[in-house]
Amino acid sequence: VWRGPGNPNKKVEVYKPNFADDLVDDLTSKRFGNGWAFYGERETLKEKDYEALGEEAEEMAKQRFIKKDPALILGASTPFGQWIAMEAMKRDINVRILAADFDQAEFLFGTDGSNADIYFGDTSNLDQLDNALDGAQSIIYADEGSLPFGPNSFQARNEDGLKKTLEVAKRYPSIRRVILVTSQAAGPFASAAQTHKDAAEQALRASGLPYVILRPAKLSEEFGSPKEISVTAASAQSNGGNVRPMDLAQVAATILLMDEVAAKAEQRAQEAAQAVPNLPRVKPALTLSVVNGPDRSVSCGADGCSAFE
Repeated sequence: VWRGPGNPNKKVEVYKPNFADDLVDDLTSKRFGNGWAFYGERETLKEKDYEALGEEAEEMAKQRFIKKDPALILGASTPFGQWIAMEAMKRDINVRILAADFDQAEFLFGTDGSNADIYFGDTSNLDQLDNALDGAQSIIYADEGSLPFGPNSFQARNEDGLKKTLEVAKRYPSIRRVILVTSQAAGPFASAAQTHKDAAEQALRASGLPYVILRPAKLSEEFGSPKEISVTAASAQSNGGNVRPMDLAQVAATILLMDEVAAKAEQRAQEAAQAVPNLPRVKPALTLSVVNGPDRSVSCGADGCSAFE
């Protein structure tokens, strides 16, 4: 079973030193000592063990730095997922992506290992989910179905994929929180889609894992500088307003940062045998509506609760 980042279906070309290349190097670099030009000992006279050098090159190619304590983004190719990934990277949050289309992921986010660690796989596969979740500290689930049937159905993407993610996430105590992005269903299959979106929310609430459910308003394709964001506690899906993916991404990234600051403060307090400082924290169970509005706020509904403890 493939473990770690990278694409198991793509053979990495590894350059191995060889006699022919050394001979060409000697000739083109004039290392034969003829005439006035002489630039050192010939490569072909160094009695190299090319087999051993080739094995060393292969071992070095397998080694790579994996970003520590990442946020795993599932559905990173969706509009909300893309912006959340970019905003998280912008704020120096380590990002990990699970992608079935590895080439598309590298096109969107850069070569694997440069900006983000890209793991091959899909939310339908428990082994691939386990590989991606190993070492992660947060999960952002932004995957979306587009059809009432098939591998990209609402049930497969919105509901079953999240349920399998939660099943595997419980194996890893390092997971601090699951952030679910679930927008209001629209279009000709809205009723079917909403059924599975609601089921996904129920599964997350019943999982026992800390969570935030982000319910963005209607997706706006407008670009430009960031707009004001209204973030309010929600008891039902919002039917009005619009929100840009870049603005929703700010909310998700802020939640990740607040969790990170609180966790580091707790760790340092424990190491120093001191009391944990009183910091603003995101509640362990929270559902928020996000819409572009005139006021930037984190406020409460009729229950009087706040997004912060």
